[in-house]
This record gives sequence, structure tokens and C-alpha cells, in this order.
Amino acid sequence: MPRISCHLVYNSYRFLREAVDSILAQNFADFELILVAESIAPFDYDHPKIRHLSGVGLFPCRNLAIDQSDSEFIAPMDADDISYPNRFTKAIDRIGNNAWVGFGVQEVNEFGSLIRRIAAPRDGCSYHSTVLMRRIAGYKYPTKYPVAGDVGLFFELRRSGHKTCNFGDVVGARRIHPGQISQARRAEQMRAFVAYSGAPFAVTTSGELIKIAKRG
Repeated sequence: MPRISCHLVYNSYRFLREAVDSILAQNFADFELILVAESIAPFDYDHPKIRHLSGVGLFPCRNLAIDQSDSEFIAPMDADDISYPNRFTKAIDRIGNNAWVGFGVQEVNEFGSLIRRIAAPRDGCSYHSTVLMRRIAGYKYPTKYPVAGDVGLFFELRRSGHKTCNFGDVVGARRIHPGQISQARRAEQMRAFVAYSGAPFAVTTSGELIKIAKRG
């Protein structure tokens, strides 16, 4: 049984090989990579660390991968992002007694050119492709909001008393492009964030957050 099970769900091949290759290049060797084809033909990539699954729906596919693995830790990966070779090593070193740890990223455009470096939020949810989480019985991605299961799981863990922590170390690149969920479905994702977090915000049609003033 590998110590880390990395789960990558994909419904496009555009950036997939680069994402897969970045996981296979990790300098922490004790892991497996589960590729889940979401409503698409499976990616033809044969490697001893890779297993292939198929499903429907982004977070139902992630939950399928959780059910089909039994590793101590789970490392989610998005199909358009890049993990640097130290990602798993850094996460194992830092997880301690936390249930969930996240890290900083460099943002790159669709061609891989650097946009900016950003640290993980101190108190908010993490960049999903930097996360390492413990396998905890009974916890999987909620599917009420199809585009924000990671946000739902993060806040569910925190409300249940599990420790989470974000670190500023950069362990990967987050790709910014028109087709990604956080761009194409930003308003929907922000509404889910407000619902899951209970934060006092309204969401505009463009996905911007507006703080709601307290009455009285």
C-alpha cells in the first residue's frame, strides 16, 4: 500500500500529460497515481504507478478514487496544474497532526508563462493541487455544489475540529486559462464558498464578493 494516493480527475487532454508527468517526477517515491476519466475516453498512459478509473461528475469521480484506494494520505491534483518535484516531500514533512495542509503556488498562463507567485491563504481554503489530506473515515467531497467540493470538505473538516494549515512554500503552478472552473464558473463557485463557509458576503453575477454590513 503506497503512503500517498494522488487522484487526478480529467475531462480534457489539453494540459493532462504535463500534469501527469509532474506527479511522476516527484522526489517522494511512495505514491500511486489514480487517473479518473470524467465523461471522456481514458488517457492512454501506461506506467507502473498509474491506475485508471472512469466516472461521471468531478467530485463523484474524486470520491470514487477515495473509495478505490487505501493509502494513509490523499493528494488531489487538477488536470491543468503542475506539481513541482518537492510537493509530496514538503507536504509529508509539514502535515504533523493536521488533517489537511496546503501550500503556495506560482500562477502561470495557458502557455506556461509566469504571472505571479502567491502564498496560500492563511485562514481560507487551499489551492487544491497543493493539498495533502489524511484519510479520515466518513469524510469525502460533498457534491451539493458541483464546482466546489474541495471547499465543502475543507470547511467540514474544520467545523468537525480537525486541524488544517496552509504554508507559504511554493510547491506547484496553478494554470490560469479561460476554460478552468474558477474562470468559467466563478460566480457559481463563489456562491458555494459563501454557503459552505458561512461568510457574510453576497456574490455578484461576475463572481465578486461583497461584504454584507451588519444591521443595528
